[in-house]
Amino acid sequence: MFISVYRQNIWNNIIQREIVRVLDTFALLIAELTARKKQHEFYRDKLLYHNGEYPTKSLSDLGKWSGGKIPTTAEKSFWENGTIPWISSKDMKASTLSDTQDHITEKAVREVSMTVYPANSIAVVTRSGILKHTFPVAYVPFETTVNTVVTEYEPVKKRSDSYQSEVALEQEFIRLQCEQGYEYLPIHTEKDLIANLRKKLEELNNYRFSDTEWDNFFKNTVADPNEHIVEKARTIQENNVKVLKRDTGET
Repeated sequence: MFISVYRQNIWNNIIQREIVRVLDTFALLIAELTARKKQHEFYRDKLLYHNGEYPTKSLSDLGKWSGGKIPTTAEKSFWENGTIPWISSKDMKASTLSDTQDHITEKAVREVSMTVYPANSIAVVTRSGILKHTFPVAYVPFETTVNTVVTEYEPVKKRSDSYQSEVALEQEFIRLQCEQGYEYLPIHTEKDLIANLRKKLEELNNYRFSDTEWDNFFKNTVADPNEHIVEKARTIQENNVKVLKRDTGET
C-alpha cells in the first residue's frame, strides 16, 4: 500500500511538472503574441497616420485592379502539363512569389478567357477565410493568371521611348518621391545636411538646442566615431531615445 501511494505521488509530480512546463510555454507564446501585436500597431500607426500634409490618391488612380477565374478541373487539358502560373490563396505565403503550385495551359487561357497579368504586379487575397487573421499581399515578378479569391494589381506604367539623360532620370525620381509626400530639400554639402538634421530633431522634440548642446549631442551620440554602421542602424530602428545633457547640467 505504501509503495503504491509513493509511486502514485511520483507520477503525480511528473504530470504536474509537465503541466507547469506546458503552461510556461503558453505564457511565453502569449507574451510573444502580445509583443507582436504592439509592434504591428506601432508600424500600422506610423504607416497610416496622415495629418493632411501629404497628397493622397485612390488605388484606382495608381493602377488597374481585376480578379481571375477558375478553369474547370473536369477538363484535364486545362491543367495537364500546364506552364502558365495560376495564383491561388495557398501561394500567398511569401512577400515575393517565385512560382505557383498550380499551372494552366494555353488552351485554358484561350477558352476560359483568362487574363495574363504582366510581370511586376501585386497580388492581394480578397476573398478567403484567411482574411480573418491576415491580409496576404505579394509581389509577382513574372507573368501569371489568378483565381477568383486573388486580385491582381497592375501599376500604371509611364515611360518615355526617348533617351533620358542621368539628370533627367534624377529629376524624374525626385518628382515621383515628391508625389508620394516626400519634401525635396536642395542640400549639397555635409554642413547643410547636419543643419537640417538639427532642425528636424528640434521640430520632432519641440526643443531648441543651444550650439554647445547640439555640438556635444551630435559628436557623442548621433555621429559617435566609436560606432559603426550596425550600431547606428540600431540607434535609428530600435534605440532611438537618447539622453541629452543640457548646458545647465540637467538631463
